[in-house]
Amino acid sequence: ELDELSLEIFDLSEKLAQKSNKRVIIVFDEFQDLLLLGQDLDKKMRAKIQYHKCTSYVFMGSRRSLINKMFFDRQSPFYFIGKKMEINYISREDFRPFIKGQFQATGKEINEEIIEHILQITGGHPYFTQYLCFEVWNLTQRKVISSLVEQALFICVASQSYIYEMLLDQIRSKDRKAVLFYLAEHGSKDIFGIDSLREMEVRNPNGVNYALKALMEKEILEKGKKGEYRFVDPFFAIYLQKKGRGS
Repeated sequence: ELDELSLEIFDLSEKLAQKSNKRVIIVFDEFQDLLLLGQDLDKKMRAKIQYHKCTSYVFMGSRRSLINKMFFDRQSPFYFIGKKMEINYISREDFRPFIKGQFQATGKEINEEIIEHILQITGGHPYFTQYLCFEVWNLTQRKVISSLVEQALFICVASQSYIYEMLLDQIRSKDRKAVLFYLAEHGSKDIFGIDSLREMEVRNPNGVNYALKALMEKEILEKGKKGEYRFVDPFFAIYLQKKGRGS
């Protein structure tokens, strides 16, 4: 149980800032996990930090739906406490030299074509790109060849297959499963079209729309800058491609 003395820690940065006559920046990573602690900690924290004048706060989180709930729900203590900033994926232009440099630093060679292939698979997602690159690096003696990327991808997907199977079992809605398998195979272009509806066996566009919203709330899917729907975990899409809807 948090008592008043424990809550004084939220004022510590402000006191230090005032004492040193310097501004302080506090960064919270995975801030949405605060909700898991209960005890109305978000309300108690807001009650303290709203009066701070010498301390700035950065709240970061990877669970988009929970972060949005914390900062854009009118009932939340943190409702519009600050400005929202979306951090997009690292651009391919920046990722290419980084990947090449990491391989070269360990005496291994990878060409631009293979790097581009890796980025196409991962969509440029930082975590999954580095995960796949590590497995490629681990399989490589001196020079990366394209077959090693496929082997590494198999390792990545296989290592998560049990989780993917559990995730799929938790999705009870026939429409949601159909939308997932369709997106894995075709992407989101023309997903509301008649031919797409027929292939998914979904009766109307509203059914697709409801499924997409539910899957985004579960953070299985996300919406890209161009309005396209994509998998948060690109390896899950590959798992579904290999599994096939009828299996």
